[in-house]
Amino acid sequence: MHVCHISTEHSAYEDRIYHKECWSILDWADKITVIARGGSAPDVTYPGIEVLSYPSGLKLRDRLSYLRDLAVDLQADIYHLHNPELLLLSHFLRKRTEAALLYDMHAPHPEFMRTFSDDATFTQNVRSFLLGIGERTALTAVDGLIFPSFSLYENMRHSARFSTILYNFPRLDYFPQTNSRDPRDFTIIYKGPVSEPHGLLYLIQAFYYFYRREQHGRLHIVGDILPPEFEHTLRNTIKYFSLSHAVTLESAGENGEIADAMRAASVGVSALLPRAFFRKAVPSNIFEYMAMGIPVVAGHFPSAYQFIHAPKSGVVLEESTPYSIADALSFLYNHQQERTLMGERGKALVQKEWRWDHMKS
Repeated sequence: MHVCHISTEHSAYEDRIYHKECWSILDWADKITVIARGGSAPDVTYPGIEVLSYPSGLKLRDRLSYLRDLAVDLQADIYHLHNPELLLLSHFLRKRTEAALLYDMHAPHPEFMRTFSDDATFTQNVRSFLLGIGERTALTAVDGLIFPSFSLYENMRHSARFSTILYNFPRLDYFPQTNSRDPRDFTIIYKGPVSEPHGLLYLIQAFYYFYRREQHGRLHIVGDILPPEFEHTLRNTIKYFSLSHAVTLESAGENGEIADAMRAASVGVSALLPRAFFRKAVPSNIFEYMAMGIPVVAGHFPSAYQFIHAPKSGVVLEESTPYSIADALSFLYNHQQERTLMGERGKALVQKEWRWDHMKS
């Protein structure tokens, strides 16, 4: 059985694709190939997974043409497609191969466009609406669908013969079972995409109110800044609130490095603003914080209620303002016992249910 993963956007070594989905079928598939954007290899690689990259600088049309020809040459048994534009290749793959086609919807793409586009205009809303229609129509050309959340699964699962949910739960072997927290310290960590829609500017302002109130604490922001120009705004905001001594920015590293960064944290922050994208997505950092045994603070969206509010593993904000975020941080700072219990509840659930082993099967 030859399984070929194809992506036009992700790195070949992207965590969910390489370290989770491909790794999970090493004992099942005879051959696994990943065709994706090139990137430096991580410290841990798997000999059973072949990585092929397309030339950099190709326009989308040329990229799709290159991927199409390479995919057909491989003659795989299953093609696992990771981006909506790859659905344009489904008819061609049907004609030139005898493979089954899977489409992995990593994110609700129309909502992603509306949330993260700099062009928040009527035209952009129309484009995202048309993309949604096109994507839903194209889904009928594949054999199986993989959804990242229950809401998308419920809404679109009948578009193909086979549908399932793959929550982006953590691999627990990346997360140490011990921590190095000093109960006298209070470190807040945000790990994930660093962008304005995730609420990072609100978080910095909230930390200013918290710090002025409690005269204690640190804020550690870890992740890739999107777009890169947003870094200038972030640093200016940190400087404006005179927080350079208490706030650090760090780019995303390997899984082990990220776990080390969370080892000393007291609280983890997920997406804070209930934008359209987060109402249908499930931020994976929720489970990573839980794996480290720390409570989570998140905005008002369905997955936060499902995974944080219901099991009492953190604080879900009724409204996302700098003052309400600061109040949540102050509550956790001043109630160490409750903070510990929240972290323990989340960790127990991740170890029992919300772990990649269950998605692997």
